[in-house]
Amino acid sequence: MPHPVIVRGKRQFWDKEDKGKKLPIIKTDPAYLAAADQVNRINAYMAPQQITGCKHDGFIRIFNHGDQPGFAYNMGGRLYSKASGVSYQNMEKHHRNDMRINGEPVVELDLRASFLTILYAQRGIAPDPLIDPYTFGPIPREVIKAWIAMTLGYDRFHSNWSDETVAKLLEDEGINLREKYPIDTVRAAVIDEHPILQGWPNSTVRWQNLQYLESSAIIDAVEALGSRRGITALPLHDALLVQRSNIDMASEVLASTFRERMGVSPVFKIKDRWPKKRR
Repeated sequence: MPHPVIVRGKRQFWDKEDKGKKLPIIKTDPAYLAAADQVNRINAYMAPQQITGCKHDGFIRIFNHGDQPGFAYNMGGRLYSKASGVSYQNMEKHHRNDMRINGEPVVELDLRASFLTILYAQRGIAPDPLIDPYTFGPIPREVIKAWIAMTLGYDRFHSNWSDETVAKLLEDEGINLREKYPIDTVRAAVIDEHPILQGWPNSTVRWQNLQYLESSAIIDAVEALGSRRGITALPLHDALLVQRSNIDMASEVLASTFRERMGVSPVFKIKDRWPKKRR
């Protein structure tokens, strides 16, 4: 692919419509060349693989906040699937039941609470595999997860639930956030459980830093699985889609690349079925 890396300007992570302005690239920059070479190696391995039940025409890597101080291809940086239509990353989740890699059904290997795990890792604290960081007290897990996701995508504490989050929780879980779970109440409960988030409004770490670390671990795993082990792994933001027969090796490799970047081992969730949304 002639242009496998894109750099965009500052954007708001929580605003799905804000993609950031596309910026020019100095193509002699060693950091650009390293990123582009890695994407091209991944695309070269992926090209002959049989990926069915979805659209996928190769990857590009998109970095964010390229117009901000300190940018050195170290902000954002996820792999995005290019497709002549809706890619596997953007299609409705239940359609992934029909996906096949080289004729075999896929399994989704998720990094559990990825951004929160990275924040703790920066303090030298590893996740406890027996404790779900989103499950505590009387507040539903999905509400706690939604508040943490909103918060870590912003630079301060929200004063209200976003319309998008309200709509998603109502559609997916039948939960009326604004009626049953005032955001101030949820914030207090989460910070009591995770005091590491108390200073978030003044933190020097932001979503683009967390996403770079996460995406680098994911991309390193995709390349290591493909080029060294002949295993096709499709990145899905904070997860990998792999053949069911390869889930153990994919877990081992992603744990290794995550540990190399963060210094701690992650906890995984494995999905092999994707139900339709609530109606």
